[in-house]
Amino acid sequence: MTDVKIITPNSGAHWTDPDLRGDVSNTSEFTVDLQAYDQGQALGLDAFHFEIWNDRFEELDWLQHASMPSLLIVSEAFAQAVSDLSPDPPTLYPVRFERRGVPVQTRPYVVLQLGPPKDYFDADRSDFTTRTNYRGQEVISAVQTYRLNLPASAPPVFRLSVSPHHPTFATAAFLAEARQRRLTNVAWMDAAGFSAANQLRSL
Repeated sequence: MTDVKIITPNSGAHWTDPDLRGDVSNTSEFTVDLQAYDQGQALGLDAFHFEIWNDRFEELDWLQHASMPSLLIVSEAFAQAVSDLSPDPPTLYPVRFERRGVPVQTRPYVVLQLGPPKDYFDADRSDFTTRTNYRGQEVISAVQTYRLNLPASAPPVFRLSVSPHHPTFATAAFLAEARQRRLTNVAWMDAAGFSAANQLRSL
């Protein structure tokens, strides 16, 4: 398996208010079909509209949404790194920011939509636990260690169709590009569950 890591935004290290739960949230009148977003389906949106909670958010290349953590809200530099390495261009939606209902001009950010989740999970070699859902089906409830079968055309950043908590995976090529571009607040860890031996690390 190509060296793949789990990546996540390390926004909390840049929060001056310990009570923050995210950098942004949806504005009061904005809604999005999160299931369609996660499945890579068309959203019918011209732009995303977010309320700013973290006054230092422009220091960050990956913003954390307060209630929709699967949304990839990233800087143009982050999105360009993904696009440059992708066999197929990802879908990008512009972002409009507000603070208490007043539009705010910032450096550009986009919502990055990765497309459908990938069927790269190798169940025979991975370490995971299961549970029985309400339909009587056995489903994965937690993954201790991921083993993946990546095709040569694998995108640089992706999610898995089996994954219960929407972790985002990145190839070594993307991590190298992220370091080259000096992207901030991108943390990574080995493709396994969080544990004392597997902690998030900065680029």
